[in-house]
Amino acid sequence: MTTGMIFFICVLIFVGVSILTAIFVYKSQMRKRRMNQSQDQIQGHDS
Repeated sequence: MTTGMIFFICVLIFVGVSILTAIFVYKSQMRKRRMNQSQDQIQGHDS
């Protein structure tokens, strides 16, 4: 009974951390894409 509860809590923590990591990675990728888009626009104006 106790080991089952501990395992369940560990799984919940793991899922929560993985979701937070996925959100963080997604946000950083979106920032990089925005940076790349703005750089492309600037390069287009220069050329």
